[in-house]
Amino acid sequence: MDHQMLPLMGDFLRTKHGQRGFEWRAYNEPATTQDRKPIDERVLTDSNIFYLDYENEKMAPVWYCQTEGIFTPDESGLYDFGLGVEGTGKLYVNDTLLINNVENQKPGETLFGSGTVEEIGSKELVAGQDY
Repeated sequence: MDHQMLPLMGDFLRTKHGQRGFEWRAYNEPATTQDRKPIDERVLTDSNIFYLDYENEKMAPVWYCQTEGIFTPDESGLYDFGLGVEGTGKLYVNDTLLINNVENQKPGETLFGSGTVEEIGSKELVAGQDY
């Protein structure tokens, strides 16, 4: 076995403008803050994000990021999604919380051993429908 985690899905996503990949935004405020403004925005294809050398002069000591991409499956069925983090993270599919990697975290192999185990959530998806 050469993979211990689910395959990365960045290349299987597209932005709301049809560009390959997903939108990534950095913020100084949590998602619960109304009208927060991003301090950085990018379109990425690699969903294995490691912030070791990320710098931004506008960044607060504690900062937040959010990603958003559209996935359209070719086949209907049960799909597994995974999320491992250094810090905390939640994964939503169509505004439904699928993975909560915030409380009860377990140390794992992600991010060179400094992150959590990859938490897995599954959801039935319909071919041709955007998620």
